[in-house]
Amino acid sequence: MAHTGGEAGYVEAQYMLGLLHLDQKSGVGNAQAASSWMTKAARAGHAAAQFQLAVMYCTGYGVRLDLAEGVNWYEAAAEQGHTVAQYNLAVMLGRGQGREADVTKATEWFQRAAERGVAEAQVALGDALMSGRGTARDRDAAINSYQYAARQRNEGAVRRLQSIGATREETFTLET
Repeated sequence: MAHTGGEAGYVEAQYMLGLLHLDQKSGVGNAQAASSWMTKAARAGHAAAQFQLAVMYCTGYGVRLDLAEGVNWYEAAAEQGHTVAQYNLAVMLGRGQGREADVTKATEWFQRAAERGVAEAQVALGDALMSGRGTARDRDAAINSYQYAARQRNEGAVRRLQSIGATREETFTLET
């Protein structure tokens, strides 16, 4: 959504007020006020507000617990490129939380977050590629995905590489 300068500033202010009310240490912490401001900014298309609102719905903080609504807001933020929302959406879809399970769609979102450098998504994508869950089995692509995460010092990725006996040398490919 494109906003004029003033409008975008106003939406950002709504988001910042929401964050302020989310922070219990701010002195003005108020879950209901936080959800009110986050909802305003989220409806105006603010990706970070959509993400925060999703978290609130998935935890029942400041709003009634509603996983389906949480998934909807994760998806809205994910479609705008919010990487943690992409990862969280993939997890929810993979588990069938808030929406019917869809491992293929979950894997697609893991891939999008993985491509943007989210180590946990790189590990999840590697797991999907190793097992063929939601995508075609591809051991080499899985190892590649684990290696990207391992370079970020993700311990799960390092353990997976060790357990399948994949050393960097044997699977090293030149980036083109």
